[in-house]
Amino acid sequence: MLGKKQAINVDKMDTLIGKETMIAGKITANGTLRIDGRVEGEVLSQGDVIIGEGAKVQASVQARNLLVAGELKGNVAVSGRVEMAATSKLEGDIQVGTLIVEDGALFLGSCTMQKDKTHGGKPSAV
Repeated sequence: MLGKKQAINVDKMDTLIGKETMIAGKITANGTLRIDGRVEGEVLSQGDVIIGEGAKVQASVQARNLLVAGELKGNVAVSGRVEMAATSKLEGDIQVGTLIVEDGALFLGSCTMQKDKTHGGKPSAV
């Protein structure tokens, strides 16, 4: 979806929250989680989280990588990368290794980039 070096495999999903589903509370996942519906609360994943186009998430998110194509309102802590598609809207503060923002995406918040050991301890480029 967002370039050739995509770290998130959008074809592999362990858990899917469908378009007609609304979940309030804490979601804990070990693998890839895709949200196409509505979620309010907290999302914790050992793997990747994908917020599909049209999804509305009002939650804090912790994951390995995050791909946002819908709306996310909440703080984010990601050890790898956050990718924002042109259709995305993210309101909140993020802590991330790498941030990729497509033209047209809306980001309202602050970003703290963690040191990336693969780049000699220097922060990753935006």
